[in-house]
Amino acid sequence: MNPNCPNPRFPGMILGGDLGGTKTLLALADADGRIVRSRRYVSADYADFGDLLGDFLVGERGIAAACFGIAGPTDGQTAKLTYLPWQLSAADLGRRYGIAQVRLVNDFAAAAHGLPQVAPEHLVTVQAGQPDAAAPRLILGAGTGLGVAGLLPENDGVSAFSAQAHPLFPSPLAGEGAPAGRERGKPPLSPGSSPAREEGGEKHCTPSEECVHLNQNRFRVVPGEGGHFGFAPQTPEQGELWRWLLAQHGRVTTEDIVSGPGLAHIYAFLGGQSAKPATTSEATPETIGEIILRSDNDNAYDARASALAHSALQLWLSCLGAFAGDLALHWLARGGVYLAGGVIARLLPHVDHAPLVTAFRAKREHADLMPAMPLYVVTDHELGLRGALVLASASCR
Repeated sequence: MNPNCPNPRFPGMILGGDLGGTKTLLALADADGRIVRSRRYVSADYADFGDLLGDFLVGERGIAAACFGIAGPTDGQTAKLTYLPWQLSAADLGRRYGIAQVRLVNDFAAAAHGLPQVAPEHLVTVQAGQPDAAAPRLILGAGTGLGVAGLLPENDGVSAFSAQAHPLFPSPLAGEGAPAGRERGKPPLSPGSSPAREEGGEKHCTPSEECVHLNQNRFRVVPGEGGHFGFAPQTPEQGELWRWLLAQHGRVTTEDIVSGPGLAHIYAFLGGQSAKPATTSEATPETIGEIILRSDNDNAYDARASALAHSALQLWLSCLGAFAGDLALHWLARGGVYLAGGVIARLLPHVDHAPLVTAFRAKREHADLMPAMPLYVVTDHELGLRGALVLASASCR
């Protein structure tokens, strides 16, 4: 229980937020975990997050705790978004809006804490693999940027408190990977996040974070800025793409390619060879996605635009798969690799996964390890928001 909270039984609301370069999601939940109000904002419409939050909180009082997932690095008390001029201070937000406890976390740390809340219909199996429930896991996602977090096992076997009910959002996910590997007809085993504890003289998780529980195993979340790794081309075409971006921007990061803006970069790169510059310069991730989804269902759609968009997506998927596979090797993520984020959630359930899986598995000496690693797509657009609400709840327990 956090002594800064006025009452561990939540006399007021809790507040969660998922703050990104394109959109911000905010939600208030009551003591029973019911979301009573939520709203989506266009982030760029506000010069400062405090003003956006003030708009959402008009007329609200007595918020017990808040947690905001930030698309950028944070020390838990201060943060700056990577692609917006917003600078946040947990203490200042708490004072300004009378919130007893405010915490800031990396957006993909929040997404990791949201995984136990994913409903089966929001989890798509790309590669069933051979899941090891107690092995490390990995979550990464492409939106305005490219987020990454690891989930490292903190115990061998069943946690002494992993079957306790979480006060917020009892997990509907008893197993991952529909249709493969899901145990149906069993009660939820994952309570979401619980405060770090010491059992048997061993310290689990860190003092400032909570554990995530999945399939009766406890995991510590390790956030990072892995999307800013330098891009590593795997094919001659990817090498040309790297040189094309290098000439324009200098250092080329994986995020420059494996993200929403990255899809637009690839579209422009390919279009420079086969289409008029005016056509490619106006492309956005949204318009490219629309072309792909509409042309798949309309034979009369512009053939040239469709071919260019599909070629861009194939190259993008190959880059995503290669990066996800590299991170899976780094963590030896035999527990599963989860792909999330707006671009992935919108497009991957509707397209051929072959380029993604082929690149994910292409690991030369260790290619034999990759087919066993489960690969999932998370289509829940509120994953990070749910995780932020779980963490806000944990602040007052």
